[in-house]
Amino acid sequence: MIAAGFLAPARRSNITSRKAEECAATARELASAGSCVAIPHDVSTLDGCRALTADYLAHQPQLDILVNNAGAAWGAPFDEFPEHGWDKVMNLNVKSPFF
Repeated sequence: MIAAGFLAPARRSNITSRKAEECAATARELASAGSCVAIPHDVSTLDGCRALTADYLAHQPQLDILVNNAGAAWGAPFDEFPEHGWDKVMNLNVKSPFF
């Protein structure tokens, strides 16, 4: 949704995800609103970050805006939300060394 929002004024966006097939499918879907390039990488490692940077710079000369939307979510109605789902979301999103 964030990439789609940037496509309207910018007409160009790049997206990444560690799930290559889903990333490519989303880029194809977003391409109707402008240029959207899929650059799938796993940025949970330093090597993955370096690979993403190199691939990005092969498509664009500079980076103007970066939106980092990494994290976990659990898609269940409130009354069906399991405790292990809560633990997964909180352990990744809140118990971070950055907070």
